[in-house]
Amino acid sequence: MIHHPACELSTLIKVKVTLHLIRLINDTAKIVAFNVQKLARKLGRAVIAATTHTDLFDDLNPSVHIHKRFGKEVTVKYYPNEPAKECSLSKRCE
Repeated sequence: MIHHPACELSTLIKVKVTLHLIRLINDTAKIVAFNVQKLARKLGRAVIAATTHTDLFDDLNPSVHIHKRFGKEVTVKYYPNEPAKECSLSKRCE
């Protein structure tokens, strides 16, 4: 097998692009979560969201948080029904 430096560069570029897209997708999810919770509260509607991404918690700012763990373990926590004041991404801009 012939090893060519361009192959390494191609792989490196693919990895960097993939990581950038993952971050872009996560950032977009935070913006959508923030806007959905804001609109739902304004309209007096409920949002039921299921996700494995714990980093969306601040943007969703739930009034009821049900955390289903592996097996039978479940925790339920209640919070004030108040909208998130700002999207978590705005903290990065400071």
